[in-house]
Amino acid sequence: MDAVFEIGRVMLAQMFIVGGLLFHLGQRESATEEARSLGVPLATVGVPLTGIGNVVGGIMVVLGFWGDIGALILAINAFMFAVFMHPFWKVDAEAQDEETQHFLKDMTICGGLLVLFWVFNQVGAAAPLTLGEPFFERF
Repeated sequence: MDAVFEIGRVMLAQMFIVGGLLFHLGQRESATEEARSLGVPLATVGVPLTGIGNVVGGIMVVLGFWGDIGALILAINAFMFAVFMHPFWKVDAEAQDEETQHFLKDMTICGGLLVLFWVFNQVGAAAPLTLGEPFFERF
């Protein structure tokens, strides 16, 4: 069953790692323009920072090296994506259904990452296939 925990971590993190590398960092200018068009504050700084956070946090989750803080970084990013990139309450009726679905998807991912944060924090190095203790003390 140890493999199930690792496979789940890879499946959760892959979207963040790939998206961070290919979109946030690889297509930084177009990603920044898209964020600006949605009214995201500090998009010029935020897009590359979230890209770096996605890559680093994703790798931390996959490796289980300070997996708790990696999961927390990704959860915060998922929450910010939901609020800033999919503000269904700001769009016209035609786009509202699609933006609502994306918002709910991002919030669901955020919730799953918060559960993973808790697991890493509570189980620590006893969690299967991890490379160390959590960053935060158990609480």
